[in-house]
Amino acid sequence: MLSQHQSRKQVLVKLENLQIFLHPKLLILIEAAQLSPHRHVLEQWIKKLKLASKEAENVLASVESSKHETEEEVDSHSPYSELLNFKLPKDSSDKKNLMKSLENLEDIVNEAMTFVGLLNLPSSRNPKPTQFRETISSPSSKVIGRDKDRDDIVKLLREDITTGSSSYTCNSYSVIGIWGPGGSGKTTLAQYVCEYEKSLQEKYFDLVIWAYFSPEFDIYDLWKKIWGFAFKEACPDFIYLEEIQSKLEEQLRGKMILLVLDNAWYDKRVSVLNVQQLFIPLRSAKSGSKILVTTRMEETAKCFGATNPIPMQELDEEQFLSLFMHHALGYADAHTCNNHVVEMLTSIGKEIASMLCRSPLVATTVAMELRIRPDPDFWLSMLDKVLKGLVLRIESGTSQYWYAGVTSGTRS
Repeated sequence: MLSQHQSRKQVLVKLENLQIFLHPKLLILIEAAQLSPHRHVLEQWIKKLKLASKEAENVLASVESSKHETEEEVDSHSPYSELLNFKLPKDSSDKKNLMKSLENLEDIVNEAMTFVGLLNLPSSRNPKPTQFRETISSPSSKVIGRDKDRDDIVKLLREDITTGSSSYTCNSYSVIGIWGPGGSGKTTLAQYVCEYEKSLQEKYFDLVIWAYFSPEFDIYDLWKKIWGFAFKEACPDFIYLEEIQSKLEEQLRGKMILLVLDNAWYDKRVSVLNVQQLFIPLRSAKSGSKILVTTRMEETAKCFGATNPIPMQELDEEQFLSLFMHHALGYADAHTCNNHVVEMLTSIGKEIASMLCRSPLVATTVAMELRIRPDPDFWLSMLDKVLKGLVLRIESGTSQYWYAGVTSGTRS
């Protein structure tokens, strides 16, 4: 049985844990759940967390208010005295009730933290709100099946902003949007456009700037990225936002600019005013400058100023197969396999490719796994998994993609 001193110390430890860790966790969990795309199925869970948060506030308030009404004060030499300089109830039943409340709150938070992992919501074990893969301006491999799409975008980039209907316009720049689901090839298409513009001997754009739109909307951070990419040097440390805006505007003055914002998103944390503020430095750019935005949602592209966002076109069957086999076979035919093996791999590859929903991301990911082992038995085992409807989980940046094989052999 615990002594009075041990019991008191135990309660203090739990109160400290509640004040410093548990209650902040509850608040973060509530906010994360409310921002989740699954909120409609989380309403009861959110209510439970809110009730727990209220109980935590009541417990801390009641103990705080009893500082001068009850037991002797915490020993000034106690390790808990700095953080919890209050008294505990004298009555043993009150102490038991307090302890019970603290343990109940611990259980709720621990249960919630386990649930968070399943929903891919932020947790205290991972201080980053989400994991993401920052992109660059050049495609990482050969681009297949996007020549026409690239040429269409390049044509829009040269469109007169006073007559064009493709984008929102201001005095110096206009906005073009590309939208489509994750893994559909938006980033690759934007990279392909940048690669083309930079390869021209007679440059149309003085500066081609690439900025990845990270999960935390931060104008200062985006402006620093634009500065570094445009001028090939680290952005100086400016104290005020207005200062970097003014300097950036000065540096871009009179230049024909192409700014690519990759993976743009829009929610209640990003207002129209935020977007307008983000583009302020481009006011000084040469008339005809362009902003190319890639995003998953058509409405997001419109929020960034594109009036007629361009949907990503699905690759046709031949293009998709070429993409898949390019990544799957690699140099196997020339270096490691005889013609008979290559024919077998090609035949198996066609069947696998037909099951992958024509998603460039899935094709590339599965193909790269096959590329490591140009062995017919291994490829057949992959085909067998797909035919049995195995769900392939492919993680890319902040998002997770789930695709099921279709047993009939047709696209879903």
